[in-house]
Amino acid sequence: MEGVHFSVKIPEEGRYGYVRILREGLERAARLFERGSGEQQRLAAEFVEYILQRAKEAGEKVYEKAREIVEEGKARGSLTLKGFEKRVEVGGREHVVKVVGWNAELEMSKSGKKLLRIRITAEVDGVRSD
Repeated sequence: MEGVHFSVKIPEEGRYGYVRILREGLERAARLFERGSGEQQRLAAEFVEYILQRAKEAGEKVYEKAREIVEEGKARGSLTLKGFEKRVEVGGREHVVKVVGWNAELEMSKSGKKLLRIRITAEVDGVRSD
């Protein structure tokens, strides 16, 4: 989406224009690289590699920042939610949290606005709850 994933400057009077990839755009491409399929995944992989190469040419700090954004993008996505398991400490006690399922549904609020309700079913120390 223009303005969210990238911005464009149209060339004027024989000058060059440009397409600027925004942070959200690079994260999205990295997510598709990691979780996409087929042609979509291949194109995203080529794009991410191209951006990382250009960042490397711009200097080590630019490359490290771009690589950090790519890693964040790869780590995101609801496709890995089911089966997620983590040990957490709360109030000095350690607990095991395991996601066993999830769903999302649209609801209408009393004022008529659409709401997205996400329900996660998880087990905490063997006790299942939504």
